[in-house]
Amino acid sequence: MPRTDAVLAAPELVAAQGRLGRAAVKKAVASAQRRVRQGELGPDEVVGAAVAALPPRATSLRPVINATGVLLHTNLGRAPLSAAAIDAVTAAAGPTDVEFDLVRGTRARRGRGAMDALAQAVPDAEDVHVVNNNAAALVLTLAALEATLRGPVPPLGEALHADPEALAARAAVLAGTLAEAGLDARAVPSEANVGGGGAPGVTLPSAAVSLPERFAGPLRTGEPPVVGRIEGGRLLIDLRAVPGTRDGDVARAVLAVEG
Repeated sequence: MPRTDAVLAAPELVAAQGRLGRAAVKKAVASAQRRVRQGELGPDEVVGAAVAALPPRATSLRPVINATGVLLHTNLGRAPLSAAAIDAVTAAAGPTDVEFDLVRGTRARRGRGAMDALAQAVPDAEDVHVVNNNAAALVLTLAALEATLRGPVPPLGEALHADPEALAARAAVLAGTLAEAGLDARAVPSEANVGGGGAPGVTLPSAAVSLPERFAGPLRTGEPPVVGRIEGGRLLIDLRAVPGTRDGDVARAVLAVEG
């Protein structure tokens, strides 16, 4: 039986400890060692078994592909952040000059960068202000807000302004790929909903891939999870909220259901 400290020193488990914490990795190692004692594994399989048992990330939340046709889905995390906003939140997660002027060496106004970006985004406004009574959350919010305003169009903006003809073309390609594999897949017109509390009842023309309803459950529990909607006894994979770069992931997820 390999010693626990020797197993934990394996490069892949050292990396996992940095991502998940030592306690979680040690628990997976102990489980693998127990399987060795029970004769289920060989001693040289402990590291591989421990790695296989580890979750992909420290949080229980799983990223999903929102193919429901509801852009602001309250059950699926609302509006996704842009790459610029994610990078800004990552920077804000550590020490920053949030209330400090690095040039003068004195305290500065919190959120000044975000408020300047907001003022530029709405030049007709007489003034702008951001209010929040949670300092830690405010730092992350301001960082994401400023990056969203200054950076490229965020995913929600792309979804709101997606060309219906381009969506139909994507649906045709995706449905064709699945049909060539022998699946009952069809490109169909669809109607997406903006969703959220700010635009109830607002719909947008969209396009979807229609599949048999039986695909719904396996797709939701696959990797990555793909969440569509049931309509008329069929599962619709609405593409308006799905970035074009994820069409291949959707195709692979559907094909994986059929093995």
